[in-house]
Amino acid sequence: MRKCLICGRKLRIIKFKTLDGFLCKNCYQIISFNYTRTVTEVSQEEIIEIFEKNQKSTDPKINFEISKKIGSYIFFDDKNKYICLTNNPKFTNLASKTEYYPYDAIKDVKLQNKELIIKDQDLHTLTVDIFLKDNDQNIIKRNIVFLSSPIDGNSNIYHTLLKFAKQIVSQLQKVANMDLATSIEN
Repeated sequence: MRKCLICGRKLRIIKFKTLDGFLCKNCYQIISFNYTRTVTEVSQEEIIEIFEKNQKSTDPKINFEISKKIGSYIFFDDKNKYICLTNNPKFTNLASKTEYYPYDAIKDVKLQNKELIIKDQDLHTLTVDIFLKDNDQNIIKRNIVFLSSPIDGNSNIYHTLLKFAKQIVSQLQKVANMDLATSIEN
């Protein structure tokens, strides 16, 4: 039976492939920064180095504990009071690394539900805009794009994605611990 490269536990069904072997779920969580990176091309030496560094670090990226997530769009850490924007290119307008922000950096959140009428068909695009303060106190905008191309407003996928978008807006308002302006702009 295979064993975890770090802790030596016997591995059963759930295991994560690395360059030199496998990791258990607990060790993989630490190595992969809470499941946000893959380790298939990482050697055992690098894994041990990352593991030791991550266990000592106080960086929110490393100590991030997912208490709630909404799809693969956004993760929440209620213990350390941080959000994680996954910045998956499927859901954002930019290809960038995962970003972490404290709850108190959230300044505003808006649901952009744009409606277009084309040939008597009700079409929609859908985005959540998040306004945050960075370390220099500048307001930056991050968005989660649910629908960049217009789709039928009566479709199941539209209603499912709208539900996700509303959950994100609601949860961000809740964790920001303030009355953020919730506006739906058409």
